[in-house]
Amino acid sequence: MTWLLRIIVSLMLSVLFPGSLAAQPLSRSVLVLDQSSVGLPFNTALAAAIRSVLNAGSAAPISFYAEYLDAKRFFGSDYEEEIVSFFKKKYHDRSIDVVVVVGPAALDFIKRWRAELWPNVPVVFAAVDEATAARVILPSNFTGVTMQLTLQDMVKVARVVAPNLKLASARVG
Repeated sequence: MTWLLRIIVSLMLSVLFPGSLAAQPLSRSVLVLDQSSVGLPFNTALAAAIRSVLNAGSAAPISFYAEYLDAKRFFGSDYEEEIVSFFKKKYHDRSIDVVVVVGPAALDFIKRWRAELWPNVPVVFAAVDEATAARVILPSNFTGVTMQLTLQDMVKVARVVAPNLKLASARVG
């Protein structure tokens, strides 16, 4: 996860602070929009790491917001319209400088609703597999890193989240 985090943070820093820090406003803001449910270990660790690294590398304060779409359990146009309405009300007086989307469902969501929610706000995506990213036509001001979903990579992530994880071997045939 360390290499992924470094790339994501580099992309976010280039979006948040494109020029001299002295020329930047006193406060910047990041919204992490995750396709998963709140409280999952990997997503919690990723959000905490992004916050920690950005705060450590910035002289200016950064406000962080996090939203979870819970896309595996809730979906459909009615749900999306309700959540968009909620986001409009919740963030109507907040300036968002960059949206970080985690996962392909969150990427699809922000592609459909960015013009209505946060037009022209840069989007940085993460945790999107290479095959999905290759099929997606990204609007301007979108950037991110893809990942290759191999079994070995999934086991590595599982061990980061659950260090004492014991994997059972399966016999085929």
